[in-house]
Amino acid sequence: MLIPKSVKIGAENIQVLWFPALTDAEGTPVWGIFDTHERVIKLDTDMYGNKGLILDTFFHEIIHVMNSVNRLKLDDDTIYRLGFMLAAFLSDNEIPTVHDG
Repeated sequence: MLIPKSVKIGAENIQVLWFPALTDAEGTPVWGIFDTHERVIKLDTDMYGNKGLILDTFFHEIIHVMNSVNRLKLDDDTIYRLGFMLAAFLSDNEIPTVHDG
């Protein structure tokens, strides 16, 4: 599965970058984070090889972006559940997540 180098959400083009040993602002290890100041999604390289975790984390961060862009005021638990359900739906139904066209 390919994760795009950038995604367009609303009027924003959001870069997707990979980092080793990714942490949040408090120094806690995380699999992914949407940096609201830099407007980028950061993913941890330690997920390489774990398709389910990558897909779940990627969609979790995408929903964070949507939440920010649209000022939805979703809490993190709701974002977690939506990301997990979207990733599972796409995977369970063998819907391609990224095309190379």
